[in-house]
Amino acid sequence: MTNRTFSAAAFVAAILFSLAASAAPYNVQDLVGMKAKNADPQLQSRGYTRVGSERSDKNHSWGMWWNPSSRQCLTVAYARGKVEDITDSPPNDCNQDQHHSSGNNNDGDSVPQSQMQKYCQGEASAKLDVRPNYISTLPVEKSGDQYVVYGQSPTSGSNVTLFECTFNKHGVFRGVEVTQWANQGGNNSSSNELPSQARRKCLESFGGSAKITTVTPLRPGYWEVILQNNAGTRMAACTVSSGGEIQDWAEMN
Repeated sequence: MTNRTFSAAAFVAAILFSLAASAAPYNVQDLVGMKAKNADPQLQSRGYTRVGSERSDKNHSWGMWWNPSSRQCLTVAYARGKVEDITDSPPNDCNQDQHHSSGNNNDGDSVPQSQMQKYCQGEASAKLDVRPNYISTLPVEKSGDQYVVYGQSPTSGSNVTLFECTFNKHGVFRGVEVTQWANQGGNNSSSNELPSQARRKCLESFGGSAKITTVTPLRPGYWEVILQNNAGTRMAACTVSSGGEIQDWAEMN
C-alpha cells in the first residue's frame, strides 16, 4: 500500500514538473491568450524582435522572437489570431550562436545578414511606435565598412517617415536614424515633393502625353514614380534619383 501511494505521488509530481517546464517564461506569461495584434507590440516593448516565422495552415503559425539583451529565444504559437502558447527555445532556433560571442563583434550580438532586414523592421517599429506591417524595408546594402537597411512608414504614399538602420562590419546593430519625418498635418511637405529634375526625366522617358499618378519616396534621394498615359492604356514605374538619374524602369501592363 505504501509503495502504491509513493508511485502515485511520484506520477503526479512528474506531471506537475512537465507542465511547469512547458509553461510560458515568467516575463511573457501574461501574453498567452492575447490577440496577436496586441501581443506582438508587447513583445517588442520588452526587447524582443521577430526573426522568423512558419505557418502550418491558415489558422496556425509560429513566430521566433529574439531578445539580444537577455539572449532569450521564444517560440510563440498563434492560433486563429491569438497567442496560444509561448515557450523557451535554444538560441540557434532564432539564428543565434548558442554561446555569447568572444567579443570580436565589437561588444554586441551579431545579426546574420539574412536577418538584418527583418531586424530593422522590428527596431523601426519600436522607435516609430507603429505595428511592423506599417513598416517597409529595402534589402540590406553594404556601404563602406557597414551594412545599411533603408525603410519607410507607412508602406506607401508620399507623406512618409524615412529611416535607415545601420549594422557594423561584424553585423552588430548600431541603431535606427530617421532621415525624414512625415508631415503630421497629412499634407506633403517640401521634402516630400518630387524634385523637378526627377519629374522631368521620368516624363521624358515615358514619351507622349502622360500624367504622374503616384510618387513614393524609397530612401533619401530616390523615388518611385508611377506614370500613366491619358488614355489609360499604359502604365510604367520609374525609379529615379533627385538629380534625374533613372535607376530602374518597369512597364506595368
